Amino acid sequence: MCCLETQVRSLNVKNQILLYMFYNLIYALTSLPAGPLSDRVGRRPVIAFGYAIFGATCVGFALAGSAWLAIFLFALYGLHKGITDGVQKAYVSDLVAPQLRGTAMGAFDTAVGLAAFPASFIAGIIGQVVGIQAAFAYGAALSFAAAALLMVAISKK
Repeated sequence: MCCLETQVRSLNVKNQILLYMFYNLIYALTSLPAGPLSDRVGRRPVIAFGYAIFGATCVGFALAGSAWLAIFLFALYGLHKGITDGVQKAYVSDLVAPQLRGTAMGAFDTAVGLAAFPASFIAGIIGQVVGIQAAFAYGAALSFAAAALLMVAISKK
């Protein structure tokens, strides 16, 4: 168990709940401005930035050793979610004909749900076999790769 995990687990239940409330507050506060930002600069750069933030958050969780740092990292995680969740859906909506938007949203959410299980399963196995830092490194590597691939797609447009 890494130092950060030990520190967060040592928090009482009330403080753990407050930490997740803080994450949700950051998520809520950043999701609204992310939409107009994506209208101005484009959906893909905003999504790529959100993925890069998640990668940095994973690196932070892998290396952190303080419960105080967890507060900052949970804020970054909330920022990532606030930036990416709505903008990804707007991007999907942009890619399909108006009469297919409902179907596209359902397909997108289904794909995200189906991909979440193997990703979480693999991270869990890595965390159990190698260590939690390696699981966070796995998350960071995939996030940075996704951001880079999105940036390559941006430059090709």
